[in-house]
Amino acid sequence: MRLQSHPAEAAINAICRENESEIIAHFEWAVLAKEANSLDIYFESLRDVYRLMQPEIDAGIYRPNVVDWPRIMSPIEREAWIDIQQRRLRMFPQYPALHYFLDFAEPWQKVAIECDGKQWHTDHARDEKRDSLLRLNGWQVCRVSGKAIWRERRDDDDLQILRGCEPFRHWLDNVYWFDAPT
Repeated sequence: MRLQSHPAEAAINAICRENESEIIAHFEWAVLAKEANSLDIYFESLRDVYRLMQPEIDAGIYRPNVVDWPRIMSPIEREAWIDIQQRRLRMFPQYPALHYFLDFAEPWQKVAIECDGKQWHTDHARDEKRDSLLRLNGWQVCRVSGKAIWRERRDDDDLQILRGCEPFRHWLDNVYWFDAPT
């Protein structure tokens, strides 16, 4: 005997399936643009991906694996993403907020993780200005160095890096976990 689902659930699932091929197409454009170093097209394509995913996100649906995010991640972002997925945290990679892209974001509670590799985050004043603007708009931002991410992955420190970030202590204790697909 099959249980009947709620009508709203069926409608939301239909929206998810309807947008999926378009989401994947925009993501593929982002991948090609990044490989060609066409950053304007890359960022525009990522915005399109999230524009299409936004109805799901607004409905509280967490489906981050519609696309293959690691294809556009830096090595430290890939390591952080593995941890995020293993620990079942509800975070989206490369999430647009204001006119920025957050490495990882939980949009419902406005929590962000920025992975600071030495290659990309050398202008600390610019990063602080960005973080201040995000905080003014309700975001909590934690910056984690690439070195710390590699150390955590090696030592399996159970999110000690994030627990060391003041805004994250409460959030991690009251985090919204997602159920792994069965």
